Amino acid sequence: LMLAAGVRSCVPAFTASPSMQLRTAKKVVDKAANKATAKKAVPPNQTKEAQRAKVKDLKVRNTSGVASKKESSATKEERAAKKIDVKKAKEAIKASGAVRPYSLFVQETTRGKGRFDLKSVAAEWKALSEGQKQKYRDQAKENLSKRHATKQSVKKSPNKYALFCKKHFPAEYAAAKKNTTNHKDAFIAATRAVAKKYKRHCNMLLNEK
Repeated sequence: LMLAAGVRSCVPAFTASPSMQLRTAKKVVDKAANKATAKKAVPPNQTKEAQRAKVKDLKVRNTSGVASKKESSATKEERAAKKIDVKKAKEAIKASGAVRPYSLFVQETTRGKGRFDLKSVAAEWKALSEGQKQKYRDQAKENLSKRHATKQSVKKSPNKYALFCKKHFPAEYAAAKKNTTNHKDAFIAATRAVAKKYKRHCNMLLNEK
């Protein structure tokens, strides 16, 4: 025991370096500052009127959330219906037939054949007279008119922004071309100008309501 006490007395007492003391003091100050900010962040006791207003606001938010969900489901149904319409339109366009005389000749010549030589088919087409080719030309013309009619029937009506662009873009593009000789830069500048003008137009309409 006396030997252990002598060894302990020989070991010098630990003293923290100035940098360590500074870091410790900084940690204490930061901890106190965090506690102070946390106390400030705690909201004071609300009055009954404020609590009622908060409950009312929550109810309004919940109802608006339900309405938005209903709207989202409606938009999903609209998108699904549009996809079906587009699919039907593509099938109708495909069913209108080929619009090139040579394509019609290839279809007629190779129908029912598993494999065929396209070079020999092309040679047969070249060997046909103008009178023989005319029936394929007439059929291709008829199919093309059918395809155009189908495309027009399923063509989407332009939205408000497209109509606004159609009205204001030419003037903005002409003004942009005066500032630059690069057509691409002029097009970009005119597009941005029209977009800004449309945004102002929409804001004016909202303010009027």
